[in-house]
Amino acid sequence: RNKTKTSARDDIFTREGWDDDSVVLLSIRNLEEIYQLDQLLLFIREAKKKHHNIKLVLVGGGSLADELHRLIEECGLAKDVCTPGWITESELPQYFEAADVYISTAKCDGSSISLLQAMNAGVVSMVNRVGGNVDWVEHGENGWLFDMNLGSFLRCLDECITSRSQWAEIRSRASELVHNRGDWQKNSKTLVAFLDEVLGGDSI
Repeated sequence: RNKTKTSARDDIFTREGWDDDSVVLLSIRNLEEIYQLDQLLLFIREAKKKHHNIKLVLVGGGSLADELHRLIEECGLAKDVCTPGWITESELPQYFEAADVYISTAKCDGSSISLLQAMNAGVVSMVNRVGGNVDWVEHGENGWLFDMNLGSFLRCLDECITSRSQWAEIRSRASELVHNRGDWQKNSKTLVAFLDEVLGGDSI
C-alpha cells in the first residue's frame, strides 16, 4: 500500500471493494464545466490501460453530476470511481488520508486552497499547468504539472506513479513550502469559501 494504513483509507477501500495496491487520485472540486471533469474521466479511462490499479474519488456536487455519472458508466469506470458528493467538513480529512494523489484539471485557478490543503496533508499533487498552480508546484520536485491534453496527462501520471519511491520526499517538500509561504490566517476567508463550495455552498 502506498500510504500509511489508516482507518479512513481502510473504510473507503472496503466500501468500494478496492485492492490494497490501488493508487487513489482525489479531486475536490464542484462538478461544473470549469473543472473539466469529463476530460479527466476520459484521461483516466486511457490511463487504466497501463496502470490498472488507479482509482478516482470525485468529491463535490454540481450541475454536471448526472452527466458525469453517465460518463463514468460509459467509460466502464463504475468500479473505479467513487462519487461521495458533497461531504461534511469533518469528513474532509478522511479523504486526504485515503488519497495518494490530489488531481486538478481546472481551466483556471488562483492559489487553490484545496491544492494547498492537499500539499499540507501529505498528498502528492498532480495539477493542470495553469494560474496559481505553477506558483506552488515545481514539476518533479514537490508535485507534477501537466498540460491539458491526453499525451501530457498520461506522461505525467506515468512519471508520478513510477516515482513512488520518492513520494515521501516530495510530500515533505510540498508540506514545507506551504508552511513557509502559506499564511493560513490571512487566507482564512478563502478557506471558508472553499469549504462552502465542497460542502454544498455556491459554486465558483
